[in-house]
Amino acid sequence: MKAVTLILLFLTGVIPANGQQSNTPQPPKGTGQISDSGNSNNGGGPTASGMPSSSPTQFELNTSDKRLNDALANWLDKHSDVKPAVQETAWDKAWPVLLGTFVGGMITLLVGLIANRASTQQAKLHEEETTRRETELAKLRATIEKEHLNQTNELERNLEETRTALKMSADVLQGRKERLEKFHAPLRSLFQQSRGLTDVLCNHVYRLSRDGKWPTKENPDTREYAFLTNDEARALKREKIHPQPEDEQSHDRRLRVWHGEKWVTFRVLDFMPWLIEHPDCKPLLEQIVAIGRKKTIIISTLGGLATIDQKPTSIFGEYLAHFAVLESVFKSKSGNPQEPGTQKAGYYPRDIDSTVESGFKEAQAKVSELESLAAKAIERFVTNVSKST
Repeated sequence: MKAVTLILLFLTGVIPANGQQSNTPQPPKGTGQISDSGNSNNGGGPTASGMPSSSPTQFELNTSDKRLNDALANWLDKHSDVKPAVQETAWDKAWPVLLGTFVGGMITLLVGLIANRASTQQAKLHEEETTRRETELAKLRATIEKEHLNQTNELERNLEETRTALKMSADVLQGRKERLEKFHAPLRSLFQQSRGLTDVLCNHVYRLSRDGKWPTKENPDTREYAFLTNDEARALKREKIHPQPEDEQSHDRRLRVWHGEKWVTFRVLDFMPWLIEHPDCKPLLEQIVAIGRKKTIIISTLGGLATIDQKPTSIFGEYLAHFAVLESVFKSKSGNPQEPGTQKAGYYPRDIDSTVESGFKEAQAKVSELESLAAKAIERFVTNVSKST
């Protein structure tokens, strides 16, 4: 406002062009204020800065030139229509508020736009993160389901393999048990009984010969009888050879008879007529024959079981041939004894005892092994079933 007033004064010539002020002394403090009506304002002096008062029609001039004051007062009177130009209008009061409101609105709008954009971006990021997590979760779920399916299939396959192996083991075990229980075990028992009875019979013959009562007291056999091992039978002479049958080599000794300048093994088949006629030997011989019939039935009907896990052998056939001859001679109950060791066929196959014993032990060991494997298979099966449930 001050700038506008100065410009107007300059244009009207009130203020000199050279801009110099008059050297006239300044009036005392409290005077020299000119109002728009030309009256002095005694209410207060001019300000040091020369700024107008708070009233829009009053001016504070830092000059003591009376002429300037009067000219200004006259100019203002003549140009009263200028007052509205220098007075503060309603627009002057309103436009800062409107501008502040506009600026505030623009700032609010800008902040809103920025916040909305940030919110939209955050929502978009949240949506993308949610989508990413859902995708990863779906992949993880698919992976877990696939692994579970693979594990289930693997477990079912293992269960089926274990079940099949268990069934096969059970079938094999059943076959081995049947072989042991129906063939090897009863046959071994019968051969042990027969072997025991034969040993008793041979010992009785030996005692009778030592007492001069073999086969009878009236007509004794003068040949020498003795229990000898194979080595003793080959090396020793005939004279008074009578080793004790109960020593540490008793299991290798057999009853032998001195015949043809050599020791010959005592065979029941050779001396059958004498054994049948002797009252002490006949009961033993009858039991041996009865046991032989049982052995023949087992070998004839269940001989196929003997070939399981063992090499085929012809010794059981040799025994069947031996017993057929023995039983035939036993039933005839007549005739004279044969010369010891002279028959070409029909003698008892000595190796059958060891064959039966080894077969029994192998079958027993196989059954034990299969039972152990079956127990482990059952344990694995139960463990797999527990895992599946």
